[in-house]
Amino acid sequence: MADLLNITAGWLELGDDPLLVYSLAAAALLAFVSLVSAVGRLDFAALLRPRALVALCCAVLLAFAGVALAELALTDPELEGLALGAARFPLYVVALAFGPTVGLAAGALFAAATAVGPFPGWSEAILCLELLVLGWLAIYPSPRAVRWAGPLDALLAHVFTAGTAGVAFLAWRDGSVSLAALLAEQRAALPGLLIAWALLALLSPRFYRRAFPGSRIAPLTASAYPELPARAARVAGAGAPLAEPPEAGPEAAFAPLVRRRRRRRRLVAPVLPVDDPNG
Repeated sequence: MADLLNITAGWLELGDDPLLVYSLAAAALLAFVSLVSAVGRLDFAALLRPRALVALCCAVLLAFAGVALAELALTDPELEGLALGAARFPLYVVALAFGPTVGLAAGALFAAATAVGPFPGWSEAILCLELLVLGWLAIYPSPRAVRWAGPLDALLAHVFTAGTAGVAFLAWRDGSVSLAALLAEQRAALPGLLIAWALLALLSPRFYRRAFPGSRIAPLTASAYPELPARAARVAGAGAPLAEPPEAGPEAAFAPLVRRRRRRRRLVAPVLPVDDPNG
């Protein structure tokens, strides 16, 4: 394994820094696991629905508008960092709703629109990895089942990304990595990220099921919705709304449409009694 990493590092001209090599290898492993999980569930098939594609484009446009307004209207660096972190909220939502591939697509489109240089750099690549991992973590716990899953998944995705690709970036830029340097790198965007995570806590599982149907990472069984049996037990005459049925599983996106044939009534000749005078 060490020889393979050394050969790969020499081929990519990464130098002889083991921290850079191992952190990049950890980030690559994280991305590989997320992509394998995405391909296994065919989560990209959700984009075949026009509604999902429109949701992806709207999320990228909202995030881009937030970044543009922050750069144009705000002059205070702290307020600008706050707005830039909060602008990731719509990207987090689509990644949580549709899975790793859609999260990666949202990150790539956003990176292409907001890259500082002619091409995306380290920061854009780290954001794409974070959205990819976030879509993977959204499989379980799912925000379609419990409210707290959204902010928890976003927090874990950010920690995993900062601990792998973020460490690799510091090792490449500074030549060394320390906890103080890692925290200083996160200090500018952290308040805005906290706002984005708090906004995710406001989105209920019903919101995800209604606003983003047809997701390939939706829970497969009704046991993932613990609130449904209690609501269904309510009396309809009391004015309480009936609970919604659980969302169909991923296989429902490609399920063939079956037409039911209407049974026709056969015309049967009437049976006349024996004493009928017309007989």
